[in-house]
Amino acid sequence: MSESIICKVVVSPSAYDLIPGFLNECKCSLIVTTLGVAEAIKKGLDVDGILESCSVMAFSHKVPKNDVLPLSEWEALLLAKDLGLPLLAKDLHIIEEAKRLAIEVWSSC
Repeated sequence: MSESIICKVVVSPSAYDLIPGFLNECKCSLIVTTLGVAEAIKKGLDVDGILESCSVMAFSHKVPKNDVLPLSEWEALLLAKDLGLPLLAKDLHIIEEAKRLAIEVWSSC
């Protein structure tokens, strides 16, 4: 019998390496972004594993350019804010920006 999902979390592209451990510890549904998946492909990450375990969503508006963070990170931040969901992140700059935008940040389960 499968365990029920108790939460949803958007994953920052820089935290994709946390996905396997997070899935083992938490009863959460993880969401990655389209720009984040594209970045993962460029970096040679296990995209198949990411796509098998996560939902993929895009921010519904054009992601504005930002001098502080890459577009893929901005998309994750804006999607989390738009959906009112926490963001799984580990990079200090992303965490600081998420807090500035009043987004709840998780670094573990």
